[in-house]
Amino acid sequence: MAFKSTTTRSTLMNDSARSMSISSADKITLVIPSVSELFCMSIRYLVQDIRDIQVIIVETDCRKFSKLYNGEGNCIVVATYGWLGKSGGPVVKQIMDTCPGLKILMYLKQEEHSLASSLFQSGVVGFFSDSITREEFYVCLRDITAGKTYFSQDIIPAMISRESAKNPGYSSGTDLTSRENEILALIQQGFTNKEIAFKLCLSPRTVEGHRSNLLLKFGVRNTAELVSEVMSHAELIS
Repeated sequence: MAFKSTTTRSTLMNDSARSMSISSADKITLVIPSVSELFCMSIRYLVQDIRDIQVIIVETDCRKFSKLYNGEGNCIVVATYGWLGKSGGPVVKQIMDTCPGLKILMYLKQEEHSLASSLFQSGVVGFFSDSITREEFYVCLRDITAGKTYFSQDIIPAMISRESAKNPGYSSGTDLTSRENEILALIQQGFTNKEIAFKLCLSPRTVEGHRSNLLLKFGVRNTAELVSEVMSHAELIS
């Protein structure tokens, strides 16, 4: 366990016959700062069918958080933006500087979606919203554990709009269709054309057409440049 047991208020292990497994080799510890009892209950609900997950609820201020972490194990902090207080990104950087290897997954309310780009630059590796399902949360944890990033589909448009507003020269993405926004979100999560087609009930050829349109609209040559372009204009909240 990567957190001192003295800080643990409650622990939940999940192992059911119909459960999903993130990894056959490594157990994952989800650490939830106890900001809201409802939030803690919601996370427990989302992971109740996933094996090899340990949920630990800790009562600690974000600025004291690094004192609890000893660097061991596969730990993901699942927190709300409110846990960061008014400091936002700088607090995330402080945590990441003192806790290398720690992964932070953040829940954002609708009015907070536009903050994702700056938080991402600070070190948060995943973002989810109210719309996430159990299956999507499973994909989220699987991808973050594998070293990827995760963005709920409804968060991407707000990120792009914020960057467009902050940077007048950054007009790419402002004319995306709802389907292109969906596909862009899945591309950022690392899905292939075939996987996106299956998820959205489209043909791989149709997805390839949307991907090509996205490359044209963003003025880039490939998927790596597309993802980089979306994030490259993000700046830390000052």
